Amino acid sequence: MRFNLDTSVLISPWRVPEDDEYAISAASLAELHFGVLKAAGTPTLASRLQCLSEVESAFEPIPFDARIARAFAECARAMVQYGSSPRPRG
Repeated sequence: MRFNLDTSVLISPWRVPEDDEYAISAASLAELHFGVLKAAGTPTLASRLQCLSEVESAFEPIPFDARIARAFAECARAMVQYGSSPRPRG
C-alpha cells in the first residue's frame, strides 16, 4: 500500500515500516522549507534543517496540482467539521 505523509508526520519522531510505500507532496516540502525560514536564528534551526535534508534525500515530491488542491480542501473542511483548525501551527 502507498501512503502520502503529511508534514506533521514528517516532523514527528517515527520509523518507516518496511512493508509499505511512502510519498510526500510538494506542499509538505514547501512547509518544511518555511519552517526552516521561520526558525532562522533560533535553537530549533539545526533540527529543522536536519529534517528537511533527510526528507529531501528520501523522497521525490508529488507535484501539487489541481487534484491535490481539491483533496486538501476536503481535508481542511473535514478538520473544521471535526472542530479543529486546518491552519499551520508551528
